Amino acid sequence: MAMVRTVTGDVDAGQLGPTTMHEHIFGDFTVWQRSASSLTLAGDCLVEVTCCGDVAADGVTNMGRNAPGLRRIADQTGLKIVAGTSFYLEGTHPDYVRTDSVGELAARMTRDLAEGIGDTGIRAGIIGEIGTSTFTDREQKVLRACAAAHLATGAAISLHTHVGCPTGEQSVRLLLAEGVAASRIIVGHMDENLVAFQPGLAHLDYHRRVADTGVYIQYDTFGAEWYYDQNREPMDAERACAVATLIAEGHLDQILLGQDIWLKNCYKHFGGLGYDHLFTGVKALLTQAGVTDTQFQQILVDNPRKALALSTS
Repeated sequence: MAMVRTVTGDVDAGQLGPTTMHEHIFGDFTVWQRSASSLTLAGDCLVEVTCCGDVAADGVTNMGRNAPGLRRIADQTGLKIVAGTSFYLEGTHPDYVRTDSVGELAARMTRDLAEGIGDTGIRAGIIGEIGTSTFTDREQKVLRACAAAHLATGAAISLHTHVGCPTGEQSVRLLLAEGVAASRIIVGHMDENLVAFQPGLAHLDYHRRVADTGVYIQYDTFGAEWYYDQNREPMDAERACAVATLIAEGHLDQILLGQDIWLKNCYKHFGGLGYDHLFTGVKALLTQAGVTDTQFQQILVDNPRKALALSTS
């Protein structure tokens, strides 16, 4: 029986409904700026998802993860929430990441997955989101530790590929060399390296190359239509076109979706699109791009069930 590890306990993978694969419910970005989500607000905002699906949520060490808060929200809403264990971009790493060995870092994540996060007894169910920016030596060290933690627990590995830094291929090569099966790797934020300032899907060939390795390709920043320095986020219609194209080229069973809700202005409370945008507006755009209801069901239900199930490589 395939099992998914949620913050309220292990569940049969078949119990997962439509699932958004990459969201943040709590965050403390004081490493960059002063901002934190409140428990009450996060719970209120997630109520909008309860009629739609389930959530694979945050778990980045040193950036405000809150396992008891996640469990409380899961209990209040009935959502199945999968927490992560990970280290983000090098600039956010706790000091011990610099000095720990690969084995010591792997042991920290394995403990979160097998025993519980801190002294909470609440176990993580996915290794991620693992940050890569320019693929620094320390980020590669963390990736090797993630591979070891995966081999010890069977949890999938979910990568953060940074906007303007399309490192998916390098990360996949490293993980494959460490013994991780392609089917247990999720390359996240693919859509953040999709377009340029000229019209069209400028970097779609990069997506094809990553997909050809057999990993999951995750379009998980739906709703983000803005700019990062010299980089442009895609419009949601462009994201939908990319998804439809990859489906037409034979990669339906590798596609995962999400929104990466991480800023307060993403919440409906502050004028944003909210956590349910994936199940409403995005579905309409995908339909317009040619994605069928059956294909949407596979992307939102069948693929997450497989990706999140604990297994061995």
